[in-house]
Amino acid sequence: MASKYWIKLYHEVLDDPKIGRLRVALKWRFIECLLVAGDDGILPQIDDMAWRVRADVEELETDLNELSDAGLLNRVAGDWQVNRGIGPEDRIRRELSQSKKRKILKRDNHICQYCGGEANQVDHIIPVSQGGTNKWSNLAAACWKCNRSKWDRTPAQWIADKENRNAPMA
Repeated sequence: MASKYWIKLYHEVLDDPKIGRLRVALKWRFIECLLVAGDDGILPQIDDMAWRVRADVEELETDLNELSDAGLLNRVAGDWQVNRGIGPEDRIRRELSQSKKRKILKRDNHICQYCGGEANQVDHIIPVSQGGTNKWSNLAAACWKCNRSKWDRTPAQWIADKENRNAPMA
């Protein structure tokens, strides 16, 4: 008899730009990956997974590569592994104390380091999702608008994305 289990997705998945930027079919493929992954996040061999999710092997390989490019899957010793994303254990790691937030805002004179407006939040310059830490040198005061717009991108990635959005269409 097949085992029965469930997965829990945290509400942050709705606001995660890595998932939000995916086409709808690829979002569903990611959910399938979560469902078929073992406890260690390792996906079944490609032929077995293709049968399990009723997909063509070539199409599945293409989708897995796209999910990897989006930062949702990793290659580990030749196997695909799900990057489980933001869970409660990650939340603990990235949380800043109120005291540290106040000190960062004071250090930066409550000025947003991105637009020069009034800052009321603290941002990770290099996002935690990209290896950033809670060290002072990686924290900056930010206004709500800039912090939400930047999300999990570095300043260079954020600026490049803004420039691409504003570029004239050919």
